[in-house]
Formats: sequence, C-alpha cells, structure tokens
Amino acid sequence: MSVALAMITKNSASRVGPNIFRRVLQSSLQIPYNVMIIVNDGNDKTSSIIKEFADEYNKELIITRSPTRKSTRAIARQTAINVFLKNTSNEWLFFPGR
Repeated sequence: MSVALAMITKNSASRVGPNIFRRVLQSSLQIPYNVMIIVNDGNDKTSSIIKEFADEYNKELIITRSPTRKSTRAIARQTAINVFLKNTSNEWLFFPGR
C-alpha cells in the first residue's frame, strides 16, 4: 500500500510556533507515507520547516499554492487532491486531522 500525506497550511509556523509545528509533522509519521503534498498559501517559514522535515525523514516533497488569490480551505484541499492525482502513483491520500 502506498500513501501520500496532504497538508494545507497558511502561516502555520507563525501561528503555533516552529517547534509545535514540527511536532505536528512528527506525529504524522505514525502513517507509513512516502510523499508529502503541501499546499502552503502563507508567507512565513512554514515551507522551509517542511523541507527540512522531508529531508530528515526521506520523504518526497511537493509544495504548491492554491491557484487563486483568495484561497479557501476547500480550494486548498482540492488543489492537494489535484496534485495527488496528477503527480503520484500512490493508492491513498491522507489528510491529517486537526
């Protein structure tokens, strides 16, 4: 079984702090995924924290933004699904809960 993780974010590192955000990422390791799809519509250091994490845990990483300026959670989520369908051969897409 091959699993991809999808996460939508907007300035998560600034809102909860980089250490807490990193712990959230570490908690995702309970699921055996090999690809991370990140839709990051923010402007803080969230992407760099995710890149470091992906490198450390040997995860393939795809980071993108929503296609519209006024993104909503629904648009960001659909963007992640579209990226999953177009760019991976994984069987499952996992969105971690909040």
